[in-house]
Amino acid sequence: MKLKNPFVFNEFTVLGLFAAVVFIGLLIVLVSLFWLRAPLVSTVPSTVAAPTLIEYRTETRTVVSPFLNQATTVDSENLSDEARAAMLDLITATQERLLRIRVPGSEREAHLAFVILLDQWSQALGGSAAEVESVLDRTVETVQRYRWILPSE
Repeated sequence: MKLKNPFVFNEFTVLGLFAAVVFIGLLIVLVSLFWLRAPLVSTVPSTVAAPTLIEYRTETRTVVSPFLNQATTVDSENLSDEARAAMLDLITATQERLLRIRVPGSEREAHLAFVILLDQWSQALGGSAAEVESVLDRTVETVQRYRWILPSE
């Protein structure tokens, strides 16, 4: 009696090879993800140091000075639509730059006062001359409270 030649590729062999290929592929993907993530985690600094008081005040003065120069020259009675639009653009740009500045803990109150003042200006420019005059008075009060905001001559 002659034995049949055993078939090398039966269904169990094919299933075993498929499972091995899937397992090896999954292992390669996991190892490659680990290698790609490991350097990113180790290079990110855990904390960013707050700026010094002098650095903060210098940067804030640079950002807010153009607005203060413009605000002090505003004539609340004869403010044209073009001047209001230009002032609103300046306020928006100043506020965006001001919100990106890192603030030391001791200057949080001053920083918030400047951001709120800019917001009050944007609301007042949409209103009457009396509102503009009122926010101009608040601007003078804020500058007097935080005298360091004025450029030193």
